[in-house]
Amino acid sequence: MRSVRVWAFRAVILCAPILLLALAEGILRLIPGTGHPPLVLTLASMEGRALKSTNAIFPQRFFQQRYEGALVAGGRMRAQPYLESDRTARYRVVVVGASTVQGYPHPHRLASPAFLAAMLADGFGSRPVEVFNLGITSIASFAVARAVEAALELHPDALIIYSGHNEFYGIYGMSTSPWATQINYELMSWRLPRLIKSAIDWAGGRPVSSGQLLETMARRGQVGLVDERRQMAVEQLTRNLIAAVNACRQAGVRPILCTLAANEEGFAPAESAAPDSSTAMGRIWWQHVEAAHDRLRDGGQGAATIALQRLDAAAELFDDAAWLSFLRGRALRELRQHRLANLAFARARDLDTMPWRAPSSHNVAIRDVARSLDVDMVDVEAAFLSAAQPARPGWELMADHVHPTVSGQILLARALADFILTPEARKELQTDAEYLTRQGHVPAESVGVDQAMAELLAAAPMDRFNRDQSQHFRQRAADRWNRLSAAEQRGAQRWMSHRDEIPLVLDLADQLYADGYFDAALSHYRAARLEAPFTPRGDLWSAVQLGWCARMTGMPPAAVHDELLQALDRTRFVAQAPGVDPAFISFASGSLHHFLGEPEAALVGLERAFLTEGLRQSFLFSLFPLLAEELVATSRLQDARRYATMAAAATDGGPYFPRLVESLAANHERGL
Repeated sequence: MRSVRVWAFRAVILCAPILLLALAEGILRLIPGTGHPPLVLTLASMEGRALKSTNAIFPQRFFQQRYEGALVAGGRMRAQPYLESDRTARYRVVVVGASTVQGYPHPHRLASPAFLAAMLADGFGSRPVEVFNLGITSIASFAVARAVEAALELHPDALIIYSGHNEFYGIYGMSTSPWATQINYELMSWRLPRLIKSAIDWAGGRPVSSGQLLETMARRGQVGLVDERRQMAVEQLTRNLIAAVNACRQAGVRPILCTLAANEEGFAPAESAAPDSSTAMGRIWWQHVEAAHDRLRDGGQGAATIALQRLDAAAELFDDAAWLSFLRGRALRELRQHRLANLAFARARDLDTMPWRAPSSHNVAIRDVARSLDVDMVDVEAAFLSAAQPARPGWELMADHVHPTVSGQILLARALADFILTPEARKELQTDAEYLTRQGHVPAESVGVDQAMAELLAAAPMDRFNRDQSQHFRQRAADRWNRLSAAEQRGAQRWMSHRDEIPLVLDLADQLYADGYFDAALSHYRAARLEAPFTPRGDLWSAVQLGWCARMTGMPPAAVHDELLQALDRTRFVAQAPGVDPAFISFASGSLHHFLGEPEAALVGLERAFLTEGLRQSFLFSLFPLLAEELVATSRLQDARRYATMAAAATDGGPYFPRLVESLAANHERGL
């Protein structure tokens, strides 16, 4: 009997820590906000519809690792609000991947999922279309597969997976043990380990911003041509794509895989195997390669011929160098030997020992998964190769090593749309230029992209043979800046002081409007609404300004009627957001009712907004003219005059507001 009690006591002692940990975990699970942020948030509900949004901080679950003592705590995904209704038979697509899907370095409305949404809308006609962009900065395929599992909550009709570039340097990439990766991720889904780790990181972690992420992940070092991690990366990508496809199929969702495109023609390999420069052979090899590089800078077929001779001499000493193959490709291209140049550029990509671009083996793996699982696949690589003929994809289609230019984003979207749509529906697709106009591509944003690329290619680890291209981007940014109007330059400079608060295109629109360029302002306000839907400034204020631009340009009200009606509907949902000023909602709704020709509702909103002092000060010159029109039209001239006095007192006391009222009154008398 005594032995039973002893063993029972020992069991209690052994189990007590586990029970205490389980109790602590249970308590933490009762506390809101201690778990992983959800993918979808419900922001407001009304009349059988809900305003929902994908959650910008959803990626926090992936950014919990340390590299070289640095805490990788930065990862971005753009929040995407949308209206959910059981009554809408929509076609919904989710696109999952890393920063290429996200659209870096372009605004959200110029990413391939946004162009895809526009194309599918044309192809499907009257059927509503939704395309969700779940691109997350710097994640490898393991994290992409977890994002796919979460994305099924959106109940898509199709789920597109574009992943494979980040297997070496992405978050949860370059793993030697799939089990260790899975255990680490699952462990961090529990509240107690996350709390303990957060406390440790708070005490001694060095947070890494998104801007530092490239440099931090590069510390993983080079991946040699015979490094076992190359095969492990292929196996990891294969395993995660299979998991993502199976998750989709179990949920009854159509999975679509994509091959990967990369900049082969323009981007020089980040690193390369090379002979030791301290040896006699190494010194000779480097002399040949650097001499070839210098000659290619001169341009012309004569220089290319000499460069190729130097490269051939270097190859006799050591040929498995990415830089040598890249320079050979440049020389052969100059000599119009396109087939050999293409082979050289493709080989340079595969020989790169710091593979920020997926080697060709990753596209082989994607095709193998698609074939073995009998799953749909869009050959994006083939689309880019076809568009670049007779060359390989370069700076025309790629902004850097893997991220497409705006032209490349449209090409990627078109490849996806062509696959999803029927041949008959594809006839409804518009030209690239028309999609650029619809999505609001503006020159000032191209300046920012060039500047960002110049900085990227001038910094390690990208700078070795890319400094010339960095200088090209820097010069092109300066040239594009000089071609901007004074209004655009002032708008861009103002945006730099608060760049994280509103889109660049909105500051540009406001400045263009202030300077009297109403046609240009109108297109910029439309772009702002696409960039920042369901927001007070980017959406509702921009819609009010659409009404003003239409009036100032003499545009018929019908030209903006649907946009204003949509914005008016959105005001009711935005009004429920925390921190939104009710007076601003009154101003926006009153203005929109006015431009839509609904005087009673307009007057209620405008008068309420005007009588709120803070709002009146901020939007006086947009608010008062509309209020005065409505007051005069309803024979409330004395109120209009009284409010004009208040408006004048709020500014410099000048005669503008009283004169405006008297002018409106005179016109009203004459029936104008």
